[in-house]
Amino acid sequence: LAVSFLPASNILFPVGTVVGERLLYTPSVGFCLAIAVWFGRDDGGRKGLRILPRSLAVGLVVPVVLAALGVRTLLRVRNWESPETLFIHDGHGQPSSSKTQFNLGITHMQRQEWDEAVTA
Repeated sequence: LAVSFLPASNILFPVGTVVGERLLYTPSVGFCLAIAVWFGRDDGGRKGLRILPRSLAVGLVVPVVLAALGVRTLLRVRNWESPETLFIHDGHGQPSSSKTQFNLGITHMQRQEWDEAVTA
């Protein structure tokens, strides 16, 4: 997982871009494969202490994770209503990001909100 993330991490050499989900698709493949191997492994017939059977754990965890991610997606979709709503939301939510602050300032300038544009 970490090895596939290294080229985009700005650790070995400067990439010149902000790390985002578009750079994490390949590392996530390794994570998904590791989870698949874990679920597919054979316990060797051992009847050791298990808190939950694997199928029950999957049956409980997967719906909860999918529901949480679905709610997060619905909340984020509202921000993508227009470029203005996206830049205003992200600008206030990420005050240390120069890219979002730049976009927030441009948005305020287009709306002729000069004081807010200067502070962004």
